[in-house]
Amino acid sequence: MRIAMKSVACAIAFMCLGAAAGDVYRWTDDQGRTQMSDSVPEKYRDRARRIDIDKSKPTEQERTESLNRTQRDKERAGAMEKTRQGGKEAALPAASGASRAKKAANPNETPCEKAYRQYQESQACYAPFHTATAGLKEDAFKQCGAAVADPSPRCGPPRE
Repeated sequence: MRIAMKSVACAIAFMCLGAAAGDVYRWTDDQGRTQMSDSVPEKYRDRARRIDIDKSKPTEQERTESLNRTQRDKERAGAMEKTRQGGKEAALPAASGASRAKKAANPNETPCEKAYRQYQESQACYAPFHTATAGLKEDAFKQCGAAVADPSPRCGPPRE
């Protein structure tokens, strides 16, 4: 009995591993709904198409760019925190400060570029005021003013 239980447990584990590593298919059912699964019902096999799930993985270049953006954001947040704690203006890191000033001075800035610049500045201002419970310290609004809404819904993803 005990050996049979272990065999069943091993078989289930191997089936789960096999499903995770298998192909994924997409098809439209009779009600017009798109379905995705690793197994296709017999009546939809002629409509099903294999999906390349590796396309969703970021490239090495995308990962590097993401890490660089994260580092710049951390530097900006650190500079903002120093400003807030010290009571005097601290310089932003040279690269981000120069690029931010340059972007702000660009008279050819599109409305969406301006919205993203203002949004990023707002996020950088609010960053040091976040609490461990995902709230904001009350000084945030005094220091930063009203938060700028994310322009993604009307402008699409930001261009880098």
